[in-house]
Amino acid sequence: MASNAPSVVSLGNLTIDDTVLPNGRIHMAVPGGGALYSVVATRIWTDSVGIVTRVGHGYPDRVRHQFEQAAISLDGWCMATQEPLRTWVLYEDAGTRRYFSRHLEASQIQLVDGNSFDRYLQIVCQHQEDLSPQPADIPRLFHSANVFHLAPIVPVCQIELLHHLSKKTDGAVLLDPHYDLMTTCDESVFDDLLANTNFFLPSEEDLCARYGDFKRDTLKRLAERGPKVAGVKLGERGCLLYDKEEDKFYRVPIYPTTAIDVTGAGDAFCAGFAAALSQGDNIADAAACATASASFAIQEFGGLHLLRINRLDALKRKAWVLERIV
Repeated sequence: MASNAPSVVSLGNLTIDDTVLPNGRIHMAVPGGGALYSVVATRIWTDSVGIVTRVGHGYPDRVRHQFEQAAISLDGWCMATQEPLRTWVLYEDAGTRRYFSRHLEASQIQLVDGNSFDRYLQIVCQHQEDLSPQPADIPRLFHSANVFHLAPIVPVCQIELLHHLSKKTDGAVLLDPHYDLMTTCDESVFDDLLANTNFFLPSEEDLCARYGDFKRDTLKRLAERGPKVAGVKLGERGCLLYDKEEDKFYRVPIYPTTAIDVTGAGDAFCAGFAAALSQGDNIADAAACATASASFAIQEFGGLHLLRINRLDALKRKAWVLERIV
């Protein structure tokens, strides 16, 4: 286990994913979650990375073992008594995906009326909150990190962590907002979130959920409310970033590769961005690292294969992307 303070800290959930593809192929019990994809994608670029997460009882031991082998700092690895977060991930032909909790008690509820549905949501939401990291889970050693990547978790926990990080640390905060945060929080709360965020990187789906559509100037308006950089992940169309200090937009293409499983691509993108920032890279370099990370993530199922990526290969992909940023 790494003993020095990591330069990048990934905060998020660990899940077990049961994935169903449009062609009917099923992949069961794949270790996943935003924290996993974030930390392994960060590890592509730097040896100095830590994780803060709550681990459900029975989560695969091999994940921790592989993290230890990769010298990932596990001081923020917090064991919980609850069952792990297990999720059906269902992909549709149109490219959309749906998530359904496989919580043991919740899955046994017959959804016959409003009361039963409310009970189901109460159990699932509480379980997600119980297994999301809290400020007290962040080791003091981690407070000196250069960058904190806050992956999507339930809004109440994401808000608490964001406030803690902005007040108790000097590192930059990269926020990948939870979809529910984008759809439920009012403008005063949203203003506060943006004011405490250095890098804001939602997906196009997130922005459309809040604003009805996505327009280029949306990023500029978001950056004016706080972040140094506001960006949007556009899937197969790459990403668009706005740098407030330079008053400049960056259009970033994808790296061409065969997509096997796009789960975790957004987490890997943000992780690559955070890793580059922690090493002093500029926005274009960070975007290129982010895109290269996402390209590796989608090439196989799950995220643990990212621990096998050769850094030289990653740098080659970064260079390819960097040449094509406009």
